[in-house]
Amino acid sequence: MSKTVSRRHVLAAAFVLAMPGQLLAADIKIGEINSYSGLPAFTEPYRKGWQLAVEEINAK
Repeated sequence: MSKTVSRRHVLAAAFVLAMPGQLLAADIKIGEINSYSGLPAFTEPYRKGWQLAVEEINAK
């Protein structure tokens, strides 16, 4: 195993250091798979919970 720094290692390090800026710029998409036509009563707290989570995330 060689102890020298290769061009591949330098490029990999540059790529990793550039990633946080890319990740911060991306939108966070949140999805939910359920049918809410004709809501049963037991789904109301669940629906309020994900709506609260969306509001908290968007407030940041």
